[in-house]
Amino acid sequence: MGVALLLSNCGGPEDLGPFALGLDGDGIVVVACEDLELMSVELYQSILVNGSLEYPEVIGTSGEVQSLALGEQLRLDPVDPLSGVGGMQSLEANATYFVESLQVDGQGVTATFRVPEGGLSEGRWLGSDQSVNAKPCDYWQR
Repeated sequence: MGVALLLSNCGGPEDLGPFALGLDGDGIVVVACEDLELMSVELYQSILVNGSLEYPEVIGTSGEVQSLALGEQLRLDPVDPLSGVGGMQSLEANATYFVESLQVDGQGVTATFRVPEGGLSEGRWLGSDQSVNAKPCDYWQR
């Protein structure tokens, strides 16, 4: 079961889901910032071309039920090593990433992350409020 992505995404409050986005030695990591029970997750990447977001593409997905506690990583499988720019191996500067998930109760949970122009170094985390943090869920706990 997939979750539809609304491409007119404007970064409204509905996109402030309880997730953090970062990198570790294996690539892109998404962390839950509250307890969640998800039955599907898709990670999209969209790159900036001539000032507008283009080429939204699913780069990671999971169709298994995941019961996650605060601070746990989502399990995502790469769709294809060549999907998106850099696939699941890197966070591209100026790219936007969307987490689209569906909880077991049918409620959708989404988050939008805009990678800064200078990129995001390993060990730093983007919050869905676009803050850069030392720990994954620092922004969510404020």
